Amino acid sequence: TIENNMVGTVLSTDQDDNVFGFASVVNLTTNSSSTCIESLKKICLDKCPQQHKPEMETVLSGKTKRPAGFFFQERMVNVPLEITEVLHQQLVLDM
Repeated sequence: TIENNMVGTVLSTDQDDNVFGFASVVNLTTNSSSTCIESLKKICLDKCPQQHKPEMETVLSGKTKRPAGFFFQERMVNVPLEITEVLHQQLVLDM
């Protein structure tokens, strides 16, 4: 379980609880002990080209000067692509 209630935004209507899109960043350092974060790190390292693995390991270790995180974003297919920009802008404001 990741309890990431600090950074994220949801696109929904005022009248009901239907969600049409979302964007969030999960901090690697804060959630480093999470099983799903460990799984995502492993997938990234498994798929990473060999020449970039040392750099990827450094970033995923959480031992960098700036924090690193996984970015998650989704929108329903029939929601206009322009909404993505709004989700990204709001996410930056949340940080």
